[in-house]
Amino acid sequence: YGIKLQYRTDTTLSFVDVPGAGFYSSLDSINTYKLIGQIDTIPTVTLPFECNNQPMLQVRWVYYRMSGSAGQRLELAIDDINITSSIFTGIKNNIATKDLSIYPNPSVDRVLNINKNITANVYNTIGSLILHVNNSNKIDLSNQPSGIYFVRTNKGEVEKIILK
Repeated sequence: YGIKLQYRTDTTLSFVDVPGAGFYSSLDSINTYKLIGQIDTIPTVTLPFECNNQPMLQVRWVYYRMSGSAGQRLELAIDDINITSSIFTGIKNNIATKDLSIYPNPSVDRVLNINKNITANVYNTIGSLILHVNNSNKIDLSNQPSGIYFVRTNKGEVEKIILK
């Protein structure tokens, strides 16, 4: 027996196996079942590109027979599943048509100038909203620690900024 991760982007479509997301095959000498009460962690799985920007996404773990005759299955439990999303997944870098400029970048004083008025959100590297900017040509991040941040305008433009 084995378990694998599957997804679908519509309730009428068939589930599709996530490539590389088959775990704990009883035929695999590396991945073996754990005894009752033992805990293991399944590595992070990145869903295929087709899953990005979908209005609906379903995922499921499937416990299935891989070979041999039918018989008693070992019991298993899967819990503490965390599904996260990155707002930056699938963003296209339009350098040729880029007309957004944020400077100085990197910034030491943490007050950045913008070459035009924008309405935007500023996010940290884990996707948490740090600041909303409304029709402004300045971003004041003086209360933020050093690091990398992303500015995403209401028109979908994205600029990476670095605070030193």
